[in-house]
Amino acid sequence: MDSQPGTTAKAKHDELSREQLIQLLGEALVLNDNLAARVALLEKQLADKNPTIKIPLPFSIKAEEKRKRDRQKVLDGKSKNKKPLRSGRIKSEEKIAKATRHENVYPVGVEVALCSLSHIRPMIRIEAGQAVWIAYHVHRAPNGKYGIIQGAMGRSEFGIEIILAIAYQVYVVGLSFDKAIALEKFFQNLELKKSQVDAMLHQLSRVWEKEFESLLKLLTRSNEEYRDFADGALQIFYDGRALQINQDLSEDQRNDEIVKLADRGLALCSVRDIEQTKLDDPIADSFRLLRSELLGLMMDEQLFTFVSNPAVAPTNNEAERSLRDAATARRVGRTNKTLTGARRQTIIQSVLESIRTQLSSFTLQGVLDEVARWKMAGESCFAALLRKADAAPSEKSTLDSIYPDYKTAQDKKAARRATEKPSKSILAPATG
Repeated sequence: MDSQPGTTAKAKHDELSREQLIQLLGEALVLNDNLAARVALLEKQLADKNPTIKIPLPFSIKAEEKRKRDRQKVLDGKSKNKKPLRSGRIKSEEKIAKATRHENVYPVGVEVALCSLSHIRPMIRIEAGQAVWIAYHVHRAPNGKYGIIQGAMGRSEFGIEIILAIAYQVYVVGLSFDKAIALEKFFQNLELKKSQVDAMLHQLSRVWEKEFESLLKLLTRSNEEYRDFADGALQIFYDGRALQINQDLSEDQRNDEIVKLADRGLALCSVRDIEQTKLDDPIADSFRLLRSELLGLMMDEQLFTFVSNPAVAPTNNEAERSLRDAATARRVGRTNKTLTGARRQTIIQSVLESIRTQLSSFTLQGVLDEVARWKMAGESCFAALLRKADAAPSEKSTLDSIYPDYKTAQDKKAARRATEKPSKSILAPATG
């Protein structure tokens, strides 16, 4: 006779005794308590870590452009008359419409009747202490010569007076980008963004890099004695630093090497540096005092302590760092986080401070007049001094040799731009 369905399963349950069922229930309760404790521990750890909330959508320039296109498709589907979303840039036609006045610019030495309009260039200038838009109608001569806008730098829409004012505030006064922008807004009603300030300073550094090289050439040519002394002193320090970290030297060997270093230092200096009185030339006198101090330290056997005792630091950098907050210095714009910023500050600050020595009154108008004179003369005051000294400008950039990584990055950027498709001209069409 066939068994009824479920009979086998019922028989299996009947095989477990009451004690076995109680034991299984107890084990299940213990396992449940352990799992609950584990869940509570993981939730606590997760709360303590406070993980960053992830954006549900990908965040990048391409992703943002895709979302913008998708939104535009939705708008186009709702209404055909909807204007496209703005890309953030203002069209030239809109800038020209904002112009408070228009000004014709003709080539020098060419009759006005022979010139034709080439394009209209809108620019922001400072007039009567306020920022205003001006539309320059640039004309072209039959020989292809264009009119030159006074105070224009490259293709920048900001006048040179704005760029120099920003450079002075950032690199001479030491203000941050935010504070410089706030000052321009308060005093001249000029709205600026950090990206615009960064672009202006970068462009100024590129324009002034040639003048910076002329300055370096002048300094090295007129101060060859100082340069040779500095090179020799630095080499002695580097050699001493190598001896300090050399753990294979015995005490006697260290003392012998110190004597050799001291002899090289004495060859750079002279006993007359101690006996000589104050010199009339302040630079020459400072140089004399430096050599006198080094000579005194060597004679007292105090200059190479870091070689005889490797535990002693060779410089006082650590003590100086303890006196300032580097993070605060970066926040207020006194230092740079990138090679590009360091290079830019080196060029602009050096040229501005050197211009100060050439002017009787260091003002914005004085600097503007000086820079305008450079453009009319075809060379800066530094290039003129270099020419009078019969010295040729440097063929290679000094900063490129100091910062080779920057040059490599710039070369890659230039190669990438060469392969990109050129953008359309933003200039207005020429008229006959």
